[in-house]
Amino acid sequence: MRCRGLGQSGPDAKINIVGDNGKTYAIKFSLKGFSAAHDDMVSQARAKAKPARRATRRQALIEVVTMKSVLLTVVAGALFASGAAFAQAADRQPPRVPT
Repeated sequence: MRCRGLGQSGPDAKINIVGDNGKTYAIKFSLKGFSAAHDDMVSQARAKAKPARRATRRQALIEVVTMKSVLLTVVAGALFASGAAFAQAADRQPPRVPT
């Protein structure tokens, strides 16, 4: 808020400092170019913030896809192992003779 006010207040500014002895010292300085520099910094900050959000969404998507891939691999491995165990169990039983 204060930065915007400084940029719109005019080309010259003054700060009053009061010393320990009570004497006031006026420090004058120029604000020429402050408003343009402030606007440029704001636009740069906004430009940097946008890719960060996209990168965050992309990273979240990558994590979800990776987690689902791992889960699918584990489930497929479990199904393969249970199928192999079932086949081995079927091979161990004596053949049934129809009566």
